[in-house]
Amino acid sequence: MIPSFRKTLQLAALACWFLLPGGALAEKAGFLAGPYLLDVTDRSATIAFHTHATQPAEVAVFDGDQVRRFRAAEPATAHFITVDGLAPSHTYRYSVAAGDTRTPAGDPAYQIKTAGPPGDAFHFVVYGDPRPGESGTQRHHQAVVAEAASLEPFFSVILGDMVDEGGNLNLWQNFFEVEAPLIR
Repeated sequence: MIPSFRKTLQLAALACWFLLPGGALAEKAGFLAGPYLLDVTDRSATIAFHTHATQPAEVAVFDGDQVRRFRAAEPATAHFITVDGLAPSHTYRYSVAAGDTRTPAGDPAYQIKTAGPPGDAFHFVVYGDPRPGESGTQRHHQAVVAEAASLEPFFSVILGDMVDEGGNLNLWQNFFEVEAPLIR
């Protein structure tokens, strides 16, 4: 299943990032990575994000005036919160809160678009070897992501070689900044 493959790739990237020695993580406000969507189906989605400190977290899903809240099972730094009970072919806004870290209120960039019924058409993109950073390919990576985002794909698959050095936190931060239009 393609979304699970994408989740595996993203988790591998994040594992490299979070396995760095504690001193390698620079302090800054906000999320270390995300929020971003994984395993979007016709009835559910997983919202992933990573924070500096271990803390409880919550995702609020908005549908008109109704708000449904989903809480993490326990405090953590890596959160994967599944929201379910969604309707097929529907768009929902969502927000994330973890301690004092929050997504901007009402930001339309944070949306879940659920899959349609079997047989519905959709777009997806596949690309590989973006390696933004020291190799000087960041502008090419940005161009590929911009073109891919213009297609409004339902999902994307990255075939690997996401950064030049897996242990370099700055390269991972850059990678996620460039990827933001596709992984929100």
